[in-house]
Amino acid sequence: MTPRGCKTDYCATPGAKALLASVVLVLLASTSALATEEIYVDFGSAMVHLPNSANPGIGMAWTAEVFPGESSWTAGTYGVGFESSGGAENLLQTNVVTTARSVFTRTTFNVADRLQVNSLFFGCDYDDACAAWLNGVEIYRSSTLPAGALDWDTPLLGQH
Repeated sequence: MTPRGCKTDYCATPGAKALLASVVLVLLASTSALATEEIYVDFGSAMVHLPNSANPGIGMAWTAEVFPGESSWTAGTYGVGFESSGGAENLLQTNVVTTARSVFTRTTFNVADRLQVNSLFFGCDYDDACAAWLNGVEIYRSSTLPAGALDWDTPLLGQH
C-alpha cells in the first residue's frame, strides 16, 4: 500500500447479457478516535474506466495497486454503465457502450491515518454482477459470479 493511499478496483461482468445498469461504489470507513464515518468513494467520485466489448488482453493485472495501463483509460465518475429504460437512468453519470460485456474501473482515495480505521464498508449498486479489489486483494464478489479466477467476460451463475 502506498503511504496514505488505497487503490480500489471494480469490475462489473454482465456475462451473456450486456446490461450493466449502474455502479454506485461507496467506501465508508469507521475510525476509532472520533467514532465517525468518512466516505472515501461515492456516487459522483472520480474514476477511470475501461468498458470491454472484446478481451482487453490485460488479465487481472489491472487489479494491482499499481497498474501503469490505467493512464490510457477514460476518465469518468461513479455511477457507470448503461441503461436505455428501466428506471436506473438517474444512477448514471458515466455512460458506456451497450456492447460492453464488462467494465473495469479504478480510483484512488487517501486515508490520513490508516491506524485509526476500524473497518471499511464496501457497497455497490449493480446489475448483473460485481467484484471489487482493494490494493490487489479481492474484497467483494457478488453471488452471481462463480468462485475462482474471473475473466473479462465471466458468465453469470444463472439469472440475475
